[in-house]
Amino acid sequence: MLLGLLSVAYAGYGDVLDGFPSWAERDLHLWTNAARVDPTAFRAQYDCNMDVEFTSDEKQPKPPLFYSADLNEAARYHSQEMHQSGVFSHDSPDGTSFGERVARFYDDSGYVGENIAWNYESPWATVIEGWMCSEGHRENIMRSEYVELGTGVVREYSTQNFGGGSADWYGPFAMGVHEPQVPSPGDTLTFYVDWLGDTPQWIKVFVDGEPRSMELLYGEESQGVYSATLSSPEGGCHEYWFQANEGDVWAFPETGSYTFGGGCETAWVDAQVDASAEEDEPDEDEPLTDWESRHRAGAATVSCSSGPGPASWSLALLGLVAFAQRRRR
Repeated sequence: MLLGLLSVAYAGYGDVLDGFPSWAERDLHLWTNAARVDPTAFRAQYDCNMDVEFTSDEKQPKPPLFYSADLNEAARYHSQEMHQSGVFSHDSPDGTSFGERVARFYDDSGYVGENIAWNYESPWATVIEGWMCSEGHRENIMRSEYVELGTGVVREYSTQNFGGGSADWYGPFAMGVHEPQVPSPGDTLTFYVDWLGDTPQWIKVFVDGEPRSMELLYGEESQGVYSATLSSPEGGCHEYWFQANEGDVWAFPETGSYTFGGGCETAWVDAQVDASAEEDEPDEDEPLTDWESRHRAGAATVSCSSGPGPASWSLALLGLVAFAQRRRR
């Protein structure tokens, strides 16, 4: 089979290019990281007995996974081919294994894994009610050797592709998103962002240029998920991006803004509306990062292997797990 690879020129971490990643893919990524940084926080929501079924290692927090554009492409490609063929499987319809398929997109490491799911009502439900209560899938999500993640969501099909390569950048933000996807004016609107670094002096989300302070929701201050909640503004298209100060000042996404609301032609704009500088914020001329000297804990390179890692093969052998009108694999 001749596989058509999508060419994505990746300009900045977190930037949306050619529709990658979508809102649903970012949301799936965010909740995967929430489970990693604070697995016990969802004890009441897990569709299983955490104390009995989780291993001691799976109860321990893990660093958030960083976004990989290559893994994003690989995951969406597989969700698309499952949707088109109606075949719910790790293997492609032509018999290509998931390890071979992922390698066509991602060459940072041969240590890869995959989770797939069908017909869950939301990315949150896919992660928390589905994969985290299935042994092989939970093992992938909580595996400390993975550093990168790409998610693919096409209609009712979801795919996670994990990689053991080095992260695409050395900043502390991993992924950010808003919920619900399309809020109505006056609805409660929540922004989430993952963090891995020193304890930040502050983290803010800029919504149409207005800064909103974010508070720790899951995990620890140096490894967690921060959130901010407000009433959704009146109609029209709205923009947002995240900024933090931990000595260095970081922006996520790097160069643009995500969007929400009515009238948005895309989920992305190539600009960031900044508010007037506040006393605790940096000068406009202050550089955002020192790219070469920055070291991020947890971004160790995993040695390449000639094939998928152990977790990958174990998932390929899993039988189909069926639920009432929902599946995970």
